[in-house]
Amino acid sequence: MQVHYKKLRNFVYATKFELPYDVNTITAELQNETWIPIHPIGRHAVHKPKSGILKEVIDELRHPEGWRRQFIELLYSTDEYPHLWMSNKEMLHKITSTSVTFYKDTPGFKILTHLDRRDIIAVGMCFLTNSISQSTCFFSTSQHHDPMPINAIPSSGWCAANTHDSWHLGSNDDTHDRLSIYLDIHLNLNS
Repeated sequence: MQVHYKKLRNFVYATKFELPYDVNTITAELQNETWIPIHPIGRHAVHKPKSGILKEVIDELRHPEGWRRQFIELLYSTDEYPHLWMSNKEMLHKITSTSVTFYKDTPGFKILTHLDRRDIIAVGMCFLTNSISQSTCFFSTSQHHDPMPINAIPSSGWCAANTHDSWHLGSNDDTHDRLSIYLDIHLNLNS
């Protein structure tokens, strides 16, 4: 699966995902899944879908030569990123894995400004819905400096390295559910 990146600022990229199925097919399959609540204010997840189509989407994104390798290669193409981890890219490939989860954020959902857990080295989201009222906004500080909103557009989204200045928040201010695919690259801490 190919992902196209447009740099927005250091380690934050707008993305366009070439998914193996069109967004309408994926969202139709999601209607038949069991959503598990994972956030008290309206986030639900499908971690292990029943649908063969959805399993294929997850498998393509989790493939060792897929999104994780592409994004690590992109990060290491900068002069700054190798100094953040003090590790070469091949070592980072070996000590990380990819998580992929389908999210449904109901109207009113809001996750406050945050950095991700320290075991997560990068995170991304591929939107499956289309709304300027469903977005993720990045900031350069926890005080909301340099806001950079990324609106929900199907098959598009964002990817960001989890650094000291990758503060972000997400919300659904629409009357419809926000559907997305969440991706992360995380350290294999149990190895």
